[in-house]
Amino acid sequence: KNMSAKNVEITAKEAKSLRSEGNRMFVKKDYVGAEKKYTEAISKIEACGKTEVKEFEFHLLLSNRSACYLKRSERKLALEDAERACKISPKYVKVFVRKALALIALERFPEARKVILEALELEPENLFLKKTLTEIDLKLPVSSFESFMLHYSGTKDMRVRLCCLATFWNASSESDRLAFFRKLNALMQGVDVN
Repeated sequence: KNMSAKNVEITAKEAKSLRSEGNRMFVKKDYVGAEKKYTEAISKIEACGKTEVKEFEFHLLLSNRSACYLKRSERKLALEDAERACKISPKYVKVFVRKALALIALERFPEARKVILEALELEPENLFLKKTLTEIDLKLPVSSFESFMLHYSGTKDMRVRLCCLATFWNASSESDRLAFFRKLNALMQGVDVN
């Protein structure tokens, strides 16, 4: 479909106006109303076949609608919108957060962890991302030495590393703990124990 620059401008203004209305409703906790405004804007943009036009800020509409879906416990729809938004704007950290939160709500913790690690590559000092990673790590099973090492080596943050150790300790058996200390001692001495 061929759109003139004027049509793009009109649709972009409409989309921004609808997004602003949706944002106001979201702040007032009217998640159904906000979702309808975002959906209306998304539909107008999709109807013109120009979702890639920068002025439409399509990724923001999808991200915001994803937040509405999450608030309404529509986890799968939240994930679908967040995934679409990630593809459109792979450097927009907030979209990664929406995707991770949807995955957490779906109890898909390993995938959520991977998404947060991707976001941390973009913003390594983001405290919210670090906190979310810690929360995910606390929900992941850490009952074997291998899973402990995966979690432990996946971060440089000592708080996360201590959480991993505590989780492993609480979830493992006495024999697993003994094996863990043997392997840890061997690692520290540079000896291969297998």
